[in-house]
Amino acid sequence: MDEQKSAVTKAQDMLQQEKAAHSLELTEAQKHEEAAKRALNTEQQCVADVSDSVTWACSSKILFFSPLIQ
Repeated sequence: MDEQKSAVTKAQDMLQQEKAAHSLELTEAQKHEEAAKRALNTEQQCVADVSDSVTWACSSKILFFSPLIQ
């Protein structure tokens, strides 16, 4: 009977350790996900800024050169 109790206790301890490890891994995965989301948002904002800059530069050249073309 003592062997069974010992085995159950050991199994319960192992389960608690597994739960704790899983919880830690889940937390780390969530941190990585949030960092990836922030990086993606930053990248998307940079692309939008470059696109706006190119659009502005192109329209400025058209305005600058249009009197010369006519």
